[in-house]
Amino acid sequence: MAYFKVYRGTRRNGQALVTVDNHPLEVSKHVSDNRIIQFDWGNEGAGAERLARSILSDCLGAAHSSLLARQFVESVVSKLKSEWEILSKDVEDWSSFTCHVEASALRAAWSPGTAASAVPPTTLNMPDDLPQLIRNPNYRLFPHQ
Repeated sequence: MAYFKVYRGTRRNGQALVTVDNHPLEVSKHVSDNRIIQFDWGNEGAGAERLARSILSDCLGAAHSSLLARQFVESVVSKLKSEWEILSKDVEDWSSFTCHVEASALRAAWSPGTAASAVPPTTLNMPDDLPQLIRNPNYRLFPHQ
C-alpha cells in the first residue's frame, strides 16, 4: 500500500495551524524574504503564498516550490476552506498536470502554422481525469462541492 503524506490546516483562536503527518509544517520562503508571515489560505495573500511554498517544498522540493508557488496559490490554496486536508499524491498530481499543460501551451505557441485566429469554445467541460485539487481542493473534508 502506498504511503502519502497528509497536510492539514485548521484555524483555532485566530491562529492558523498547519501540519504534515501530525507534525508542524516547516516554513519555506524565498531566500530574500525575511518577513514573519503566518500561514494563511482562502485568499491569494502573502500568507497563502508562504503556505504554498511550504507544502510544495516539503512534497516536491525547493526548486518546485519556487517555480510553482504562485500557481498553487491561485488554483488550490486560495480555494481552501477554514479546515482542509490535502494528500501528497494530490500535490504531485497537480504539479504533473500543471507542468504538462504549460509545456503543451508553450509547444503550441511556438509551433509553426498555428492558427492565430482560432476561436476558443464558449464553454469548457471539465474532464473527469483532472487532478482532484483542481476539481475540488476541499474534497477530503467536503467531497460534494
